[in-house]
Amino acid sequence: MSILSHLSKFQIVALDTETTGLHWYKDRMFGIAIAGYDGKDIISEYIDIREKPRALEFLKKEVPKLRKVCNHNLKFDAHFMLNEDIPVPLDRLECTSVRAALINEHEESFSLGALGEKYVGMGKLNIYQELADLFGGQATRGVQMKNLHRAPSALAGKYAVVDPVIALKLWLWQEEEIKRQGLEQVWDLERKLMPILIQMERAGVRVDVERAQNSMKGIDSLVWAAQKELNKNAGREVNVNSSPQMREIMRPEKGEDGRWRVGSVLLESTDSGAPSLNADALRALTEAGHPLAANTLRIRKLVKGKSFLKDHILGHEVNGIVYPNYNQTRGDNEMGTGTGRFSIDDPALQQIPARDKEIAEIARSCFIPNQGEEWCCFDFSQFEQRWFAHYANEKTVYDIYEANPNADFYQVMADLTGLPRNPTHAGGVNAKTMTLAAIFGMGAGLLAQKMNMSYTVEKYKGRDCLRAGDEAKEVLSKFYASVPGIRRHLDLAASIAKSRGYVKTAMGRHIRFPGGQFTHKAGGLVLQGTAADCLKLKMIQMHEFIKGTGIQMLLSVHDEIDMSVPKESKHLTDGMIRVYTAFDGVDGPKCRVPIICSAQYGPNWFEASK
Repeated sequence: MSILSHLSKFQIVALDTETTGLHWYKDRMFGIAIAGYDGKDIISEYIDIREKPRALEFLKKEVPKLRKVCNHNLKFDAHFMLNEDIPVPLDRLECTSVRAALINEHEESFSLGALGEKYVGMGKLNIYQELADLFGGQATRGVQMKNLHRAPSALAGKYAVVDPVIALKLWLWQEEEIKRQGLEQVWDLERKLMPILIQMERAGVRVDVERAQNSMKGIDSLVWAAQKELNKNAGREVNVNSSPQMREIMRPEKGEDGRWRVGSVLLESTDSGAPSLNADALRALTEAGHPLAANTLRIRKLVKGKSFLKDHILGHEVNGIVYPNYNQTRGDNEMGTGTGRFSIDDPALQQIPARDKEIAEIARSCFIPNQGEEWCCFDFSQFEQRWFAHYANEKTVYDIYEANPNADFYQVMADLTGLPRNPTHAGGVNAKTMTLAAIFGMGAGLLAQKMNMSYTVEKYKGRDCLRAGDEAKEVLSKFYASVPGIRRHLDLAASIAKSRGYVKTAMGRHIRFPGGQFTHKAGGLVLQGTAADCLKLKMIQMHEFIKGTGIQMLLSVHDEIDMSVPKESKHLTDGMIRVYTAFDGVDGPKCRVPIICSAQYGPNWFEASK
């Protein structure tokens, strides 16, 4: 008797699709491996849909009845089943890869095989040699998996039927581990988010293909003009991507202290000891008025902008739509983050520099709302910085925000510390850089280097370590004395990370420090994780708020959430802002300072976010 006839009797079912490729919007499912757990035993079966097409009708009838559905990278399988009109119960999905990242974000591998072997003593079946014997090529996963759909169903089934069994066993182990670690709240957050991501991914985002093509031509002329000017000023033809040529035209000099400079601007050294003329260095040189740096930067960014149009828009669009992939936790594709912050690939939309208006206009203006609607960009103002103010627990900061909820956090820090908000000259001491250093756990020595203060280089475990000099130590001491809550928070978080091995975000995510390493970053990571969790929470709440309104959630990039809004639904804007800014301990973790979110409309992403 086939497993299909009694699927709904299982407590949980693992569904693992076998597909012709990795892109759900153009590839197809050709088989499905199923495993069910009845509270005692695991039963499994592989069904080749090409040979048993009627199985699809059973799946359409039985899958919606399932109590729980699990698998590894389950979002992938959900897409392919939905393509076959199988009504996947999106509110009952349990992804073992997402759970694995919550349990330990530092796994050497998040693959099903690696986790299965490590935690439940069961690895994937290797049939790569058998596939190589049939189709030629190396007997590796990378070469042979694309041949699986060409293999005899018996061989494909032999490989496929193992995976849902591993996933089920892993899920059962994870159930106990999540309880043991107290991860129920953050797992509930990620579980509720997955259906929203699936719906966003399936809808995709419309792109103006003609505009992207025309923009590429326009960039070519801009690059040509900028390159001509650079060559003229340099007195020679210059390849801006050639490090030797860049050093020749910039002429860095090594001082008696062993540090490279171009004029008054300090440069970092490469691993080989050569002067580094990376983007940070070129920006500093531009601020210092170097005649060649600005042109070099502009050429590089224009070329990068053209590459984005070519590879990420025109190279990904299908009938005028791109289908971004959201990574909600860390995984083997190295795209997710340990703090819970989203990353997006295929295309990598977060790589568009929002602050560089020239490139932002070229790239973002190609993304357009649904036909007849407007693009709305909801932008959180200094979201992580406001959570930093929350964790610092400093009354003087709260008083400033109470008097002015729209206060600029870096100006607040400047006023309290007596430092300028921004550098008054390239690399100068300033409140913004020092605050960011505190948030992101930058060492005092590196901070001293960035702000042109004295530091020394010492060897530690074979690596160069920067040590702050007396001037930098004094500046840092005064900075923390002016806002003592910052130092208290950073020290407390580091102490907890050392003693317990992890810190917890406001929603219960664990950020771990294996071997007690990098605990000085704990204070910054906990607020980054809290901000990431809260952004996900607001997406879940907003999804409920906009049901039945025709509003479609399009993107979540950095601290933005973007939507396509029908004109008749624009009156809901104020209500949506209230949802996003409610952090009162009821509709989200309580934040001690106000969270601010603005909404702006436009005909495309750029116009709505500029």
